[in-house]
Amino acid sequence: MRNISTMMQREIGAYFLSPIAYVVLAIFLFASGLAFALGTFAPGAEASLRSLCEFWMVLILVFVLPMLTMRLFSEEFRMGTIETLLTVPLTEREVVLGKFLGAFAVYGIFLAALLLFPILRGAYGNIDVLLLVCNYLGLIPDIRKDAATLETA
Repeated sequence: MRNISTMMQREIGAYFLSPIAYVVLAIFLFASGLAFALGTFAPGAEASLRSLCEFWMVLILVFVLPMLTMRLFSEEFRMGTIETLLTVPLTEREVVLGKFLGAFAVYGIFLAALLLFPILRGAYGNIDVLLLVCNYLGLIPDIRKDAATLETA
């Protein structure tokens, strides 16, 4: 487990040492902010986060999540560090899980940045906290299914 957490910390550091995380975060926040403003503050529309979480967030994540994950192994091949990575005393499973959890943690940071929208929405009226929690839980992928897929590989 220690090897996985070390690999995860390495991946998180790699994200934030390069401009990739900042550019993807800016794209993510701009697109979700635009969807929030158009869906929540439209004249005559319901003032809730429903439009953001039902349709727009799925569409945004279709483009943002590949930006985060496609570089995980391609960067190792491009820099020539894949040989070094595969010769250290780590199993392939630990490498893959560490990289996956690093990307998942960065995605969690992105979701934490979205907490600004409920705060802004709460300034104009009451928000249903249970519905908000359910919306955020719906944005988290089911990693048990992904881990089971990894176990069979």
